[in-house]
Amino acid sequence: GSIDAHFDGSSSTFDVIDANGAAANAGLQVGDQVIAVDGASVIDTNGHEAMQVITQRPPGTTAALTVVRGAATMTIKVIVHR
Repeated sequence: GSIDAHFDGSSSTFDVIDANGAAANAGLQVGDQVIAVDGASVIDTNGHEAMQVITQRPPGTTAALTVVRGAATMTIKVIVHR
């Protein structure tokens, strides 16, 4: 699966979000740091763990991403696609 977003390679922080993709439609923003997927911690040093959990989900399912944006922590649900 995919959510049309890319981590920066050094953390689980988004550095690219496709403006017309699933991540943007769900409200995710560049700079959001993913700390959990469906309540399971995915804090790692380069974002690989978070992306692996997301991409293993079947298309059409929803992933609840817990993200840190500035001083706020929030959960954003995004629909995974192919």
